[in-house]
Amino acid sequence: MSTSSPRVSRWRRLWAVVLSISPGSGHLLLGRWWRGTVWMGALLLSQAALPFTGFPGFVLMLGCFVGAAVDVARLPPREQGVPRVGWVLLGLMCFWTVSSVVGRTTRRMVAEPFRVSSGSMQPTLYMGDQFYTDKTVGSPLRWRAVERGDVIVFKAPPQPEQHFVMRAVALAGDVVMIRAGRLHLGGGPVEWAPLGGCEGLGLASEGMAASCRRYEETLGERPHEVLLNEEPGGWSFNFPSKSVKCPRGMEEREDGCVVPAGHVFVLGDNRDNALDSRVWGPLPLENVVAAARFIHFSWMPGGGVRWERLGARVR
Repeated sequence: MSTSSPRVSRWRRLWAVVLSISPGSGHLLLGRWWRGTVWMGALLLSQAALPFTGFPGFVLMLGCFVGAAVDVARLPPREQGVPRVGWVLLGLMCFWTVSSVVGRTTRRMVAEPFRVSSGSMQPTLYMGDQFYTDKTVGSPLRWRAVERGDVIVFKAPPQPEQHFVMRAVALAGDVVMIRAGRLHLGGGPVEWAPLGGCEGLGLASEGMAASCRRYEETLGERPHEVLLNEEPGGWSFNFPSKSVKCPRGMEEREDGCVVPAGHVFVLGDNRDNALDSRVWGPLPLENVVAAARFIHFSWMPGGGVRWERLGARVR
């Protein structure tokens, strides 16, 4: 003989759905403690896996919010009926404390979102792009070393209170120089190929579009686009030069500058619109925060979503 499930008031059910904005929390109102814990665990696990799963993992994480809300809207309460309000509140406090501690730890040590606020990395990253990172290259884990070509988030020595994002183009011991706008490492030019003009890129400074040229630069096996302003006087054309010497902390060798031990050399992909290692010198590895992985949202400064950029890998 079957028995019907205990009834749940409309308001309790509604609040259970609303509380599912924190997946699993709404289940506590129905007394489904273990089921709620599973939903919370699924969210935290999908967040921690973002550096490895990329944008599909981000979609899965969003699915945890929707799935938890749908599940609690259809789920019957436990057979003994719904718990008292006092037990629910106590459970929610414990639930949110654990979720907050684990979530913050994950953001600090594994995966954290950042937002682009300048045009120094165009066309790789645009103003308004929001991207997730792999924090295992930064402190405190440092599970892997920064690789040549990585797009990294860091704290620049001149402004350690702010986060910046640029490309690590050279590692400790590399001899860096730029000739006619082309990056040289170890005395030889890196592989690159012309791609044409910059029209239609939506540059932060459209005034440079007429003199801007795009090139595909390859570091190791990592091709990426860079922009050069080829007007006379474009300051990216030669480094070091008579007017731009090797920055502090770098010694001059073979007409180039040597990256010291424990440092990397970073450049913006928008070479004439970036204040980078050419200005303030090599970046200490201890200042590296994370490596950019994928764009999860992009909002144009003037309004509107760049839908085509959602899910793009940062290369």
